[in-house]
Amino acid sequence: MSEEEPMTNEIAKQEHANTQDISLSDARAQATYWKRMLHQARDMIPSHIRNEYQAMLVVEHGRTLGLDALTSLQEIGVIKGKVVISAKLQMALVRKQCPRARINIKQCDEKAAVIEVQRYPSDDVTVIEFSADDAKRAGLQGNNWQKYPADMLWARAVSRMCRRVFPDVTLGDYAPEDIEGEVQDFDDDRPTIEVL
Repeated sequence: MSEEEPMTNEIAKQEHANTQDISLSDARAQATYWKRMLHQARDMIPSHIRNEYQAMLVVEHGRTLGLDALTSLQEIGVIKGKVVISAKLQMALVRKQCPRARINIKQCDEKAAVIEVQRYPSDDVTVIEFSADDAKRAGLQGNNWQKYPADMLWARAVSRMCRRVFPDVTLGDYAPEDIEGEVQDFDDDRPTIEVL
């Protein structure tokens, strides 16, 4: 063992400590930024983003999916400690990243949503279904399920499709409709996520 080794280890430890300080400093700076942003632009930030830490989590998660901050804030939320992304965004990510995938909506009504999907280059066709009976068994009978059953069934079917066939695209994330807890009323055809 040479005399340089202990010095190298000491330098590595110091660099690691400096990196942690920078990361903590960056996190504090981001938290301060989002706190100021939430205060100053409250009417432009979706109501499901309740504090600067949720904003940071949502934006960072969006980055892992290749999204900008605004899209992340609009389409990603947190329910019961789990990051959720809207079914609409899940479908958009799949269509963008897997343009050769065949996705056919075979049925979408108050009884069931049925999706037939084939992911290129596989010849396998997967049929994904989520029915009103599935929703009842799962205890999903909240306000939006009563008002918009076809939309809610579609969202559950899309989320199931993404988790089963495209988990690498959506990181296996759930849609708000998948997590126990209601989403708030629809706002121009998109549910706002209620943070519990």
